[in-house]
Amino acid sequence: MASLRSHIVVDSSISDCVSEYASILSSLQKSTTVEEFVNGDDINEQLFPEVADSVASLGELSDREFEPAFNLAIYILSQAEDSQYLATALTSLIALAPTSKPSIQDKKSLRPTTVISTLSNIFNLLPETSPLRATALKAIITIASQNKIAHILVPLLPHLQNWLISANVNAAEIRQTVFQVARLIEVDEPVKALDLVEKSVTDLAGATVADVSAFVTYALNSVVVDLNYLTSIPVVALVQSTPLYTTLTAYNTGDLAQLKAADVSKATIAKAELLAIAKFLQGKDVVTYGAIAEAIGASADDVELLLIKAIEQQIVLGRLNQATESFTVHKVSALGEFTTEQWLTVQAKLEALKQNLQNIPEIVEQAKKKKGGFVTAHKKVNQRAAAAAAAAAEGEATEESEDVEKFEVVEEVAAAAE
Repeated sequence: MASLRSHIVVDSSISDCVSEYASILSSLQKSTTVEEFVNGDDINEQLFPEVADSVASLGELSDREFEPAFNLAIYILSQAEDSQYLATALTSLIALAPTSKPSIQDKKSLRPTTVISTLSNIFNLLPETSPLRATALKAIITIASQNKIAHILVPLLPHLQNWLISANVNAAEIRQTVFQVARLIEVDEPVKALDLVEKSVTDLAGATVADVSAFVTYALNSVVVDLNYLTSIPVVALVQSTPLYTTLTAYNTGDLAQLKAADVSKATIAKAELLAIAKFLQGKDVVTYGAIAEAIGASADDVELLLIKAIEQQIVLGRLNQATESFTVHKVSALGEFTTEQWLTVQAKLEALKQNLQNIPEIVEQAKKKKGGFVTAHKKVNQRAAAAAAAAAEGEATEESEDVEKFEVVEEVAAAAE
């Protein structure tokens, strides 16, 4: 099972760790008797509640001092058979987390990333089935959200759902957590966010109509344009008789009139217009703004802006011509269902490429014969280049014809290959 990145490494005995922890508490002017409960490797159980109750005071340490001190406390508490002491420390740690990042000049205040790193250590120490793992994960998500550092959650995405399953979190709660994370990362990672939500309804048993509806609604409101694959997901059949499925079908087929009549967001309409443009431009070379406007039911004044957005999202590639109010199509991304006509186009292009590759040996052979051998010609070029360099060094002029001849063979092969 994968783990979070932070780990605790200890190379001292338990008695040494307790002595060091007692010194830290003394530096904070906190009275403690923790050393009395350790004799060599023998531990009195009274050690653990005292350490667990003392960790809240570690919040008085500077940011640099905090994590190693808290890690020391966590290691001591991990020696207890009962996890309740780690639970107490976890609660205290979460309470210490800042809700906003301190300024760069503030070197003392505790930073959210320090708390998250310490939470990761607790997570990695706990058994995979411990409910406290879920508590640590949810705390990490909450702190990242409060401090607007959601990007640190991205490495967790491939494992998040499985971690929560292993910690015996119920499916409904897992879906709730997944949606929370997806909304946090969707601006920077929209595809990963949608994939995360999708897996929460496809990989977890017991998805309800409400769960699937939430997934489809999330997909329609996301910036991901191509949603044609949604209708092929078996669990989506649960909403097949609902108005939401009708809306999804209208979106995928480019039925903008029906989509605008439905209760959908402006973002969904904007995506549908880009999708409709892509479908209309398939197989075309030069298209006027007017033709595009008529095809998608938009104003001609809005077409240029829509094309710019489509280019920005790499849905289409081409050249805008404001003078003629036309668009030259270079490439259109394959969106939606791949039709037979599109497969035939791809096949024809592959056959042409295959033929061109087969012709390369013949082209090279012809060039060899024409120049009396490609290798000889190449050597001749090198010799003349060397002679030209020597002449230049002596201040002599070289003939322009030599420069031309140097590249004759190379240019001829390149031209023939094209």
